[in-house]
Amino acid sequence: MSKESTSNHLSALSSPGKTSTQPKSTIGYRWFTANVGSWFGAFGMQGVLFAWILVGELEAESRWVGTAQTASMLPSLFLLMVGGAIADRFDPRRLLIAIHLLAPLPVLALAYAASQEALSIPIVIAFALSIGTLTAFANPAREALLARVAGDDLMSAISGMTAVQFCCQALGSVVAGLARIIGSPVALVIHALILASGAIFAWFTPSQDQSDALEYNRSGPKKSGPDLTRSLDWRDTLAGMLEGLAIVGRTRELRGSLIAVFAVGIFFIGPFSVVLPLIIRDEYGGGVDQLALAMTLFPLGTISGSLVLRKFGLRNKGRSMLIALACAAALQASLGSGLPFWSFGLATFGWGLGGAIFINSSRTIFQQHAPSAYRGRVLAAYQLGFTGGAPIGAFASGFIISEVGLGETFFVSASMMLLLVLAMSLFSDLPKID
Repeated sequence: MSKESTSNHLSALSSPGKTSTQPKSTIGYRWFTANVGSWFGAFGMQGVLFAWILVGELEAESRWVGTAQTASMLPSLFLLMVGGAIADRFDPRRLLIAIHLLAPLPVLALAYAASQEALSIPIVIAFALSIGTLTAFANPAREALLARVAGDDLMSAISGMTAVQFCCQALGSVVAGLARIIGSPVALVIHALILASGAIFAWFTPSQDQSDALEYNRSGPKKSGPDLTRSLDWRDTLAGMLEGLAIVGRTRELRGSLIAVFAVGIFFIGPFSVVLPLIIRDEYGGGVDQLALAMTLFPLGTISGSLVLRKFGLRNKGRSMLIALACAAALQASLGSGLPFWSFGLATFGWGLGGAIFINSSRTIFQQHAPSAYRGRVLAAYQLGFTGGAPIGAFASGFIISEVGLGETFFVSASMMLLLVLAMSLFSDLPKID
């Protein structure tokens, strides 16, 4: 972000009579995407470093890899809807600032343990639980804030956010690969600094779009905005969670999409987090740099697909979701078939392309059909599908690998996804949703 843009943003907030020359909500959206980039850049580093500490430095077997990966995802299963209710009751911008200041602490603790050669499975699991807990509150806050800075073209804003998300995730994976040269402790410190930078970007992101920020300075906060003076009552929070789930359950467009999202967590995200690092180690004899490359290619595919969607858009989002899932399942099965490493990388890239179609379509459907007063809770249900299903898939994969093997585990999960796609194509309303 240039100094001029920063100056325009600050003057717009402090001078009610002046307006920025930037289009409505553009400045807020840019700061927002910078915050997204900081979180997912760090997330990309975490994905590589966490997996490599498990399979490379601790040389854990598949069951412990599955258990540790489950620990990083498990908090979302219980806390995402709580995070969504909180995002509806409090300013999501302030929540993101606090989370970005807290998140570096467990990362630095893990870096210290690595520097003292004191890493162990319990320490890694404790790290996973703590960072997973913060993630459960960060994701709904970010989704709730997106709608306020997106402007008029929601699909374009979501595609742009998805491209930034996966571009920074890919870049983070590449940086994590340098751990082979600089070591895991230094790489983890870099990871912590990237997380902390997100607090700065969240600080400059308006909680509403630019015109609403001017309205705030003229006449005070809008009555429809979040009530920042309310205390958090667990009964109200529980009621809000149930309301959010009820809205998803009775909304045709959201109900079918949530089933598909949950299936992605179980059959794609969970197995990916466990099987991929073990295949790199055991089948290809690779190190942290090969793992970083493999984990970079998936987000690169998602970036490419998102950029195309941002330019040309997408019609019939429900049918596109199902086609993308079927293609991704076929590619997932091929990853376990003993491909040469270059073909393995190409299939991973293609898997990411399918992910771009699915993520952009499903996220747009949820943003379009989420009532504004319940947006945080409804979008928390969306995130719950991914991160709630993922620990189930990760934990199961760790044990399936020990019974049938690495490649066969990918084949099992791909087959289950194809069966679900067939059932939803025949018996659900998802193919009719535009």
